[in-house]
Parts: sequence; structure tokens; C-alpha cells
Amino acid sequence: MAIRMPPDMRARLEAAAESSGRTLTGELLSRLKDSFTRDEERRTPDAIRALSYMANITERRIELLLCGRDHINGNHWRDDHLVFDAFKGGINWLLDQLRPRQSPIRDSIAKGDKPIVKIIVRDPQQVGAVGEAMAQTVFSEVQDASPKETNRYLKDLQAMSAVGEIDVDDLRGSRDIAYARADAKRDLKIDDLEEEQS
Repeated sequence: MAIRMPPDMRARLEAAAESSGRTLTGELLSRLKDSFTRDEERRTPDAIRALSYMANITERRIELLLCGRDHINGNHWRDDHLVFDAFKGGINWLLDQLRPRQSPIRDSIAKGDKPIVKIIVRDPQQVGAVGEAMAQTVFSEVQDASPKETNRYLKDLQAMSAVGEIDVDDLRGSRDIAYARADAKRDLKIDDLEEEQS
């Protein structure tokens, strides 16, 4: 594929490629991927983005306090159990502060016919267990992510799209999720965690 671009843009791209140690094509692909990632982030609900920001700043400050200015890298919470425990405490505190004082959906879900909804309404303590179950499902999906699994999942999605079971926007979002699982597995060092537990 031939791409026309102004000389000044090409010069900037070449300088960035040299600086990052990538080929010109590699730099172009990296920047395109980053732009798609930013587009996806814009679709993330504002409150989730804000919580992510607060979690990031909290983690950085914990690192600064416990590890010192020269050792801030954003990964200590995954590498050191003391930093992890401090980070977990910080996140729990943030979530406690953000807990809504009321539940306007409680009455509307009480009318639902799903058994899980009835259990939650009768015993609000079960809400946490439901959240844990959903988190376990997501963790399992990330844990099982592999190139082979991602390709199988994408083929299934394409087949569903071909017969009209899902629309194009759902397909696009599902593809992003499939790739995000593999990225999350890598970035959270899930394979390392499995080896530590063995």
C-alpha cells in the first residue's frame, strides 16, 4: 500500500522511528494503533476513566513513598506484595468514598424475573458475591487469552456477523475486547502469577 504524505510529516515520522528504534512502517503502525486506542478510551464511560486516573495517581504516590523517586515505574504493585497491599488498600478506600448513598435501581430490579436479581434484593450482602463472580469470569477470560484463542474467538464473531447474529458495531467492539484480553494478560503478568502459584 502506497501512502502519500507531506515531506514534513515524513521527516517527523522518520525522526520518531529512529528515536524509538522502529522501522518507518513499525512507527506508522504503532501510531495508528495508539490512535485507535485513544478512540476506544473515549468510548470508556467517564466515571471509569476518572477512577482509572485516580488509581494511577494513587499507585504512583505509593511507589514514591515506598520505593523512592528513582524507582517509579508503575509496575511495583504487580512485582512487590507490600506495594500491592498498599495499592489494594488505596483502591478499596477510593471505592468506599465513591459508593452511592442510594440505589434508585433497587426497586426496578426487584420486579425482575431473574433468580439472581431476587436473591440480591432479598439479601443485599450477596451483591458483593455477584461482583466477585463477574470479576472471576473476567479474570478467567484474560487468563485463558492466547493468540490461538483470540483467533478462534474472532472467527466465531465473523461467522456470527455473517449470519446477522451481531451487528458491525458489536463486532468491532468484540474484536477490541479480544485483543485487550491478550494485552491485559501480558501487562498484568498473569502467566507469572500462574507460575508463582505452581
